[in-house]
Amino acid sequence: MGPAIVTVAALLVSGTDRPRPAPTVPGLVAAALVLWEGPSDSSAGGAKPAPPRRWGDALPLMKEEAIARGYDLPYPFGAGLIYTYIDRLIEVKDVRIGVDGAPPQSVSEYAELGSRSWVHNVNVKADVFLLPFLNLYVVIGEVWNRSTTHAHVTVPKAPPLSGSWTFDADIPTTLNGFIGGGGMTLAAGYGPYFLTADVIYAQTDLGFDDAFKAGVFSVRSGWNGTIEGHTTQLWLGGTHWSTATTARGSTDIPSVGHVQFEADQAPLHDNNANLGGSLWFGKSWQAIADYGFNFDDVHVVTLGGVFRF
Repeated sequence: MGPAIVTVAALLVSGTDRPRPAPTVPGLVAAALVLWEGPSDSSAGGAKPAPPRRWGDALPLMKEEAIARGYDLPYPFGAGLIYTYIDRLIEVKDVRIGVDGAPPQSVSEYAELGSRSWVHNVNVKADVFLLPFLNLYVVIGEVWNRSTTHAHVTVPKAPPLSGSWTFDADIPTTLNGFIGGGGMTLAAGYGPYFLTADVIYAQTDLGFDDAFKAGVFSVRSGWNGTIEGHTTQLWLGGTHWSTATTARGSTDIPSVGHVQFEADQAPLHDNNANLGGSLWFGKSWQAIADYGFNFDDVHVVTLGGVFRF
């Protein structure tokens, strides 16, 4: 968004020692995933002995139902570090300015504005499986935004002159701020294939009068299996960014007065495709990479590491 885009990486995770685990996937925000499907593991000598109990075995709720149906569940708790880079065009739909308490008036008749933003976002996330197919999570972090706004300005000449003055300008902006939010992930699977849906709501404080608020919804579908002895997931999907907002602020300008401004802004394109994968090291550690794109102006790179316990 912007001069500042609110970014959030959503992250799905899980883990198991079974040779045929169920899927995990990331999306724009942070969290963990799904039922982990394994073979029934019955043998001719009888049922497999029950594993020793862990301190976190009370979760997820209804786990007995899942285990009875042949599922092997991941550890219920997760903690991770997620980095997201975003490069995209921002559409500035209207700009309004007011001086010394006067109602802001649109100046878009005289100025055409467009912006490109480059965002770096680092989040710490914590998640828990409340149900075998439902994960809840929270994220906190920092966002660093660099934008270049191009202004094409046309100003009518005062009478008796006719015509107008026209000029172009590029305005660089740098903004940093705190970000926090939460979300949930739902998942389902059949054999080695999986489907997940993730939604996250977050807001960030970048120094304007109002905090930026964002909702991000993503869907992933893919394959879950083993490559070179490592549990692996590969996926395709899509993300919708509900990040249109109005930036409001004010400042004192010498010889002018106290100036209030408002800018309606949104991503030029609010949907993108995703492709990615994850690789497990043992039962607890997972590395994740995801790339979002739209064959035009959107480039979103998400890298993450997650520890489950």
